[in-house]
Amino acid sequence: MRALEDHFKVELFHRRGRTVELTEIGKLLMTITRGMFGHEEEAISLLRAAQALELGSLKIGAIRPSDVMEIAAELRTRHPDLKLAVTLGSGPEILESLLKFEFDVGVVGSEPQDARFFSKFYNRHRILIVANASHPLARRRSIRIEELEGQEFIVRTAGSTTRAIFDQALHKAGVKIRPIMETNNREAVNAAVLRGIGIGAISESEIVAHERLKV
Repeated sequence: MRALEDHFKVELFHRRGRTVELTEIGKLLMTITRGMFGHEEEAISLLRAAQALELGSLKIGAIRPSDVMEIAAELRTRHPDLKLAVTLGSGPEILESLLKFEFDVGVVGSEPQDARFFSKFYNRHRILIVANASHPLARRRSIRIEELEGQEFIVRTAGSTTRAIFDQALHKAGVKIRPIMETNNREAVNAAVLRGIGIGAISESEIVAHERLKV
């Protein structure tokens, strides 16, 4: 089995400690070979198709839709018969699912500090402050981070990459904000800011354009 995997450069098994599970391609190969002989060409054809990404599936976990859909569009152009499944979640959830082989690939917000993962840089997004158009800060062209002292904020829950980076920036500047609402949903931050409940710190790829929203 290992020789087959090495020859065709495909995975037939997920190996985790002493646990061995068939991959999707492994299951398809098993249906061809179980109790059957003389179907070598059919088995080789399946493996070659998997090697060329002409069939199979790719399960992707991502923290936001923008980047992963850009990647998915390119994958569909190059490999139109590849089945894609995209699930959104937090960075820690995605990394945990990768270790369990529930995802094949993860699109997360920062490089994992864990030797069990291989990562490659894809894109960078600024974190911007958004406010309702009626907020005093909305009249400004720019603001300094020190001016956020004491401001009422809609914040993301722990596990959000945007929240973690924003908290680091506040700590470095010695600035304390007033979190008045916490949500695990980026759309909820936009909606709360539009209602004038507070201001928010949002990745520029997640900001929804609106006449009542000042960035």
